[in-house]
Amino acid sequence: MSYQFIHIQTYGDSVRSVGQNENHVNSAQQVFGEAMRLPEYSRHVDKPLPAHFVGGTHTVEELDRRRSELLLSIREEVASKSGRTYERRLRKDAQTLYTEIHSHPMKCSVLQENYAQNRHVINQWLALLLRDFENRMPSGIEWSAVLHRDEEYVHAHILAINADDPKLNAASLHST
Repeated sequence: MSYQFIHIQTYGDSVRSVGQNENHVNSAQQVFGEAMRLPEYSRHVDKPLPAHFVGGTHTVEELDRRRSELLLSIREEVASKSGRTYERRLRKDAQTLYTEIHSHPMKCSVLQENYAQNRHVINQWLALLLRDFENRMPSGIEWSAVLHRDEEYVHAHILAINADDPKLNAASLHST
């Protein structure tokens, strides 16, 4: 099974620049919005189509709400310079959203030209990549996967939260 590319990254709530382009920024909110194909986060797509849910413990919308709820409940203990300790919410730059983008080498135009035949190829690819994802991840993660068919290539987004971790540490999922 071939791929065009696979991209793995983690995100927090703070906005950060991407590469040298100051107008291109990413945050967990942007990633959720693009996966859901919300208009304000899909300007890079000429004719956005609704995302197609393909697997997970939640829809993307439910996972976004779940992550927000968990973030509101998390408090971390911090020591000040004077030695006094206090509690605060998790830092906005804490990496709490894990993502993977899997791009198939099939162009969306080719998929649409002969959908009846080509959907089987895409469905087989999705089954393999979702099984691999589940096998690599520890228990306790909550996740969602969607398929996009409105850019040049067919691709899937997997978004996950490390729900069993007291700080939702998404970076620890990279090593699994």
